[in-house]
Amino acid sequence: PDSCILAEFNAFASCFSLESVKLSENMGLIDESTFEGCRSLKYVDLPTKLVKIGRRAFKGCSSLASIVIPNSVTFIGEWAFADCTSLTGTLSLPSTLKKIGEKKGYTSYWDGAFKNCNFVCELILPEGLEVIGLGSFANCKNLYGEIRLPDGLKEIGDGAFEGCENFTGDLIIPQGI
Repeated sequence: PDSCILAEFNAFASCFSLESVKLSENMGLIDESTFEGCRSLKYVDLPTKLVKIGRRAFKGCSSLASIVIPNSVTFIGEWAFADCTSLTGTLSLPSTLKKIGEKKGYTSYWDGAFKNCNFVCELILPEGLEVIGLGSFANCKNLYGEIRLPDGLKEIGDGAFEGCENFTGDLIIPQGI
C-alpha cells in the first residue's frame, strides 16, 4: 500500500520463488536484508522517494537482470547488490548518491555493495559521490567504458575495484585524489 514507508529487516528474505516487486512510491528505506537471497527475483520497481538502500538489501538476488536506482537515493549499504550475478547494461548511479558503503565497526573489502556482480556493464559514477566504500565493485569482472572518479570524491576504500580483471576502457582519476 502507498502508506508503507519502509521495508524492514529480512521482510522478504529467502523468498525463493519471488519474481517481481513493485514498492510503494512513499517508501524511503529498504532496510537490511529485505530481499536477500530472493534468487528468482528478476524485476524490482524502486520508488522515486527512496533515500536509502540498506546493507544486504538485494544480496544474492542472482536473477536480477537490471536495476534502476532512483534519483533520490543518497546511500547504498554494504553488500546491497552483492552476488547479483545477472546484472547487465549500464549501471548509472543517481546524482543524489553520496556514499556507497561506510566504515563502522569491523569491515573488510568483502563488504562491497556491488561485489561479485559479474555484470557486463558500463559504470557511471555521479559527480556528488563522496565515498566509494571498501570493495564496492570488487570482482566486477566485466566492467567496460570510461570510469570517471568524481572531483568531489573524498574516500576510496581498500579493494574498491579489486579483481575487475577484464575492465576495458579508461580510468579517469582527478587531481587531488
